[in-house]
Amino acid sequence: TGFATEIEGTSPVNRSNASENCETSSIGRCLANLGFAAKGKRPSREEMSKAARGANQRKPLAKSDWEELLKRLNACSNAHQLKAWSAFAASFAMPEEKRVELLSAFNAHKASIARKADVA
Repeated sequence: TGFATEIEGTSPVNRSNASENCETSSIGRCLANLGFAAKGKRPSREEMSKAARGANQRKPLAKSDWEELLKRLNACSNAHQLKAWSAFAASFAMPEEKRVELLSAFNAHKASIARKADVA
């Protein structure tokens, strides 16, 4: 078997797709454990370096970016738009307190959209 865990919000991918990333990782580990990996059983040093470089390419968050993030979030009216917004938000490097504040605003807006969909 293969097991994997991901924590929502810990990387650009996990900000919008933690469960999907976890599932894919788990399947990949399972296949590697069964000997179906194209290379070795685990990622190479080069693959891990490439992934780490990708995580460090986020743009520092400026005040205007913060305002734009909130404006775009409030303009989202469905789950598809929220997913696209999440990918945009993940492109910024921000202090932990801003990330927590943004995640809270996201969750509140997501719940609001769900309530509106239930009424419709």
